[in-house]
Formats: sequence, C-alpha cells, structure tokens
Amino acid sequence: EHENILQLKWYKQTINQSITQYYGTIMELCKKVDAAMPDSLKLQYLMTGIKDSLKLHVALQDPKTTDVFLLIARKVEDTLSLTTSTNEIHQAHLTINAVAQSKPLTRPFIQQQSFRNFPQHTFQQPSRQPFRPNYSHTPRIENQQTRHYAPS
Repeated sequence: EHENILQLKWYKQTINQSITQYYGTIMELCKKVDAAMPDSLKLQYLMTGIKDSLKLHVALQDPKTTDVFLLIARKVEDTLSLTTSTNEIHQAHLTINAVAQSKPLTRPFIQQQSFRNFPQHTFQQPSRQPFRPNYSHTPRIENQQTRHYAPS
C-alpha cells in the first residue's frame, strides 16, 4: 500500500499517454490506496501529474469533480492535437515550397532526334530580364461594330 501511495504522489502523464489513459491510471491508484478517497483529493492527484501542455488550460476551467476534469481535459487535448496537426501540415507545406523554390531556374538542354527527320527542339535558359506585360495600359477598340437589336 505504501508503494501505491508513492506511485500516486509522483505519477506523471507521459508524452505519448492520452488523457483518458492517464485518468484511468490515476483513478485505479486512488482506488488501491483508499477505496473511499474523496473526489476532491482524486482531483488534486489528477491535476498534479497532468502534462504541462494541458495543465494551464484545464486549471483555467476549474473542474470541481473528476468527471468534469476528464471532460475538460479531453476537450483541451483534442483542441491542442488539432492545432498541432494544422501546424504540422503547414510546416510540411512550407518545406515542400522551400524545396520547390530552391531549384535552379534553368531548363535542361534537350535534343530530340527522330528517324523521320523531325526538326531538333532545343530549350534555352530563360532570360534574366524583368517581366514586362505584352499589353498596353489603354484598351484599344478596333473593328468593333455596334449592333442594335430591335425589340421583338
């Protein structure tokens, strides 16, 4: 029994342990130590060993029972996992973009030859001149006829 008390006192939620698993472990230890342990004391043990990433969020909700603790902690855990997933997706997107952007801006020199004597196709490096649009800034109206329709 003394070993169970020490384990309960020092038990911490591990990095890969879900809040539901942690809750089950703490509640089982509480039952082993004292089957009639008050809910308020169980709640203190739960709050003491919860992951730091969850602790502040759960504490701000101020759960009064172990059941409410579990509901709040699950919601916080789910929300944080969504945030983490979104960040991981964003990071992966940034990495892909960085790789794509770091490729050189040259095209390979390609020659295609055929037995049918098609012309050779070569691709040159793009010029390094700044982009200039091929349109003027004033619209031109050329050869436009105005059509008039009579009401039917």
